[in-house]
Amino acid sequence: MNKNTFKIALIICLALSNILLVIFIVGKPNDGRPDPDRPKRMVIEQLHFDEQQVTDYQVLINEHRRQIRALDQQILALKNELYSHLTDSNSKSSSDSLSVEIGKVQQQIEQVHFAHFIDIKKLCKPEQQPNFEALTQELTKIFSHKAPPPPRRK
Repeated sequence: MNKNTFKIALIICLALSNILLVIFIVGKPNDGRPDPDRPKRMVIEQLHFDEQQVTDYQVLINEHRRQIRALDQQILALKNELYSHLTDSNSKSSSDSLSVEIGKVQQQIEQVHFAHFIDIKKLCKPEQQPNFEALTQELTKIFSHKAPPPPRRK
């Protein structure tokens, strides 16, 4: 192997490694955190919303998020109160009542979610209704905030 062949092979290897490095960096996921706009994009794509529907949908999303944030704050306050009773000797009755209250707020959250999807359904045109019905079969997958489990090591 002469010097020129070696240099050409080296240049090709370096160019390939640079290309692979760029692909790796650009294709890198965002630190494993879920994309908060992914569900929104999926709904828009699957229902084939037009621009006006997207605008109306964004208004629904903003209101839905406001309601859920308020209810999440209530749950957080109730949990803080519940856990503050861990040092009490007679904490059973207060913990039971606080647990019931947390359950009631969680029920309200689920009702807000359900009403949100009813509102989305109302945005759909008649030809989009079959797409909405198909979407309802995937709702728990789309709106799950859990990241997939990491791969198992052997």
